[in-house]
Amino acid sequence: MRKEGPMLLSIVAAAVMIFSRYFALGQTWRLDTAWGDWFLISMATGIGVGFINLALLHYKNVVRRARKWWASVVVLVVMFPYLALIIYEDVTGPHVEWFLDAVTRPIGSTIFAMLAFFIFSAAYRAFRIKTLESTLLLAAGFIAMWGTAPIGGAIYAPIETWRQWLLDVVVTGSYRSITVGAFLGAYAVAIRILLGLERAHIAGGGE
Repeated sequence: MRKEGPMLLSIVAAAVMIFSRYFALGQTWRLDTAWGDWFLISMATGIGVGFINLALLHYKNVVRRARKWWASVVVLVVMFPYLALIIYEDVTGPHVEWFLDAVTRPIGSTIFAMLAFFIFSAAYRAFRIKTLESTLLLAAGFIAMWGTAPIGGAIYAPIETWRQWLLDVVVTGSYRSITVGAFLGAYAVAIRILLGLERAHIAGGGE
């Protein structure tokens, strides 16, 4: 039942969603609403399990004096008071909002700012002219960056038109083709799960 149980649950969940969305009787019974409530419950349960697992992991790092165990101490010191604050005030409380504005968002901005250096390094390696494709990539990137910069239009006004054409035609067309391919792949995986042929999402399913 370790494999059959999750597989049966996946098939039943998919069947209920299809029945509630595409059949009149399913809409009359409002199965989608009930299933949405169960989805929220399962999502909250998953978040709770993840919280407990994260706390145990960092607790073990502190006990064992693992590498950079002091960072685990910081995580534990922040996790539990923040959880208690959310329970006491709700997610829209003034102190919760202050914590987001004063701590979480500045940290996120700092991490994204550090990523700019890695992006620059990757762009340097990718934009070296060796093939026709890399040449086109270099030209497109140069036009995009030049057209985005405030001084770009002042130096050469048509560059903004070229940049917009790249975004509207080349980028949009490529994005749509990638999106169509991704949705076709998602439908194929969904059908395989519904038929019980896909077992990758089950522990040990690849055996």
